[in-house]
Amino acid sequence: MDSKKIKMDEGDEGPPISWLPPEILCLILFLLDAKTLMVAVPQVCKFWRSMCQELRGVHLDFRWWDGPVPVEVLSGWRALDSVDGGDGPENDGDVTDGGQQQNGNMVGGLCKLFPHTRSFTTGNGNKHAVKDEHLLALAEKCLGITHANFAWCGNKTDAAVIALADQCRGITDANCSI
Repeated sequence: MDSKKIKMDEGDEGPPISWLPPEILCLILFLLDAKTLMVAVPQVCKFWRSMCQELRGVHLDFRWWDGPVPVEVLSGWRALDSVDGGDGPENDGDVTDGGQQQNGNMVGGLCKLFPHTRSFTTGNGNKHAVKDEHLLALAEKCLGITHANFAWCGNKTDAAVIALADQCRGITDANCSI
């Protein structure tokens, strides 16, 4: 209540949700379903997008996704008209509200948006939902993963699973059954 009173006294005309301390907003965001958290919240405003990066223990659940998850959704990509012609996320500059970086045309993926991801679930019975590129993106950018569920995703190799396990040393539970 004190923060609300302070904001009102300073003449801030922002919405009441902006009166909440960031810690409380993070708690609220953490309670949202996966689709809302991953799709809607980052598009609300720059502040909410930055709050996504503060969330601890996020579970990226892609079971709602219809069809294979594009690897770009996880890792991000550089637009084809970039100066160096690369397609990797070498440039980690500031991201604007829409996910685009002004210099370098970088588009951030969910791994960058939720760097403190602890677990993920893919699939929906789609054996092509996860490929090696997905696991490698998670292994490279979300080092704190402890639980991985990519059951029924038969389009991955042992090498990618090993790379995930090698990078994410804290994995205690992995379901890769076919």
